[in-house]
Amino acid sequence: MSRRTTLALSGAVLAALALAAASQPWTIAAPQAAAFAERDLARRYGLTLSVAGPAVLTLLPVPSLRFSRVRLSRGGHDLVASEGLQVQLGLAGLLAGRAEVTGLVLDRARIALPEGAGGDWAEPAGRLAARVAAGRGRHLRRLVLVDATLALRDPRTGTRETVTGLNLVANWPRPSAGLDLSAGFTWRGVPTTLALSDLRPRELASGAETPVTAALTWNAADGAAGGSAEIDGSLVWTKQEASTQEAPPGEGRPEGRAVQQDPGGPRLSGRGRFATPALPATLAWLGIAPGPAALAGPASLEGRFTARPGSIEWPDIRVRFGDNSLEGAGAATLARGRLAVSGTLAAERLDLSGLVPDPAPGGGWSRAPLALDGLTRGDLDLRLSAASAR
Repeated sequence: MSRRTTLALSGAVLAALALAAASQPWTIAAPQAAAFAERDLARRYGLTLSVAGPAVLTLLPVPSLRFSRVRLSRGGHDLVASEGLQVQLGLAGLLAGRAEVTGLVLDRARIALPEGAGGDWAEPAGRLAARVAAGRGRHLRRLVLVDATLALRDPRTGTRETVTGLNLVANWPRPSAGLDLSAGFTWRGVPTTLALSDLRPRELASGAETPVTAALTWNAADGAAGGSAEIDGSLVWTKQEASTQEAPPGEGRPEGRAVQQDPGGPRLSGRGRFATPALPATLAWLGIAPGPAALAGPASLEGRFTARPGSIEWPDIRVRFGDNSLEGAGAATLARGRLAVSGTLAAERLDLSGLVPDPAPGGGWSRAPLALDGLTRGDLDLRLSAASAR
């Protein structure tokens, strides 16, 4: 065997051994490994990382640190408690001796907003939005949640809500690319799936408009609270602003001008579709009093819309319920759990017989009072026109 062949074979063997070694997990000192990863998390998001279990280093296929029994906290409050955490690291930073967190995988995490600690989440979110808008530094390319539990408060009622079995994968490969997200979870006993694509975090963080495509499906075990919603449009996040308008003079308004606060928040517009086999059951699942919608069964909406927190407008909409198909315009608002719907709709033929309850056995007239409580828990201002009706 020639000297050149021997050297080539030796090099190949050494490369194979090095590759095998890099592919193996290496148990390392947990405090030092946690401190190494925490430096980047603290610098970028203001988060503290504490680890109670061992640490494992893996170099291939992606450089990563794995921890057990992990807590992420800020301001003395635990924001995340996870059975396992994988911190994926950028190779360039690792070779330079510094941590650059490019991905997080949380296993059986419990994510909660502690009582009175809203600022603890606001600070990491604000830092992230500022870095994304400015295009500074490296970004988090991948976030994975496996069997997570999310505890939060309903902003309308203040009651505690829990999302269980949350499995989420979010990918954002480049700052100029769109973010893709898919998730499955159970909320109020109903399995739900969410898919989102085309969202551009940089534009959203800087207050610019970004395209967004989303699809949501839900299906209860009994099939009652089932349905789907699809959106293809654009999203912008506006800041809180104050505006003035003419108003009758009064105390505190010597010049007859009133100041109104625009709360800001997300503004979504585009085309959407909503369909459910049982509208009252779906509204009840969402915690919305069905009001007059209690008379409806299967229903669907499709058309152009503009939405903001608590309200939605359809300048062009097609509504289907039962055998009816109507077209026109409409709007809906939700305040303190009470739904108000208004609209102007037209149809060739209108059949309202399905909304009338079946007569009592024997066909006799019943003197029992009508149960209208469920119908008066909402507001309806609807103008209908049809060539024929029954």
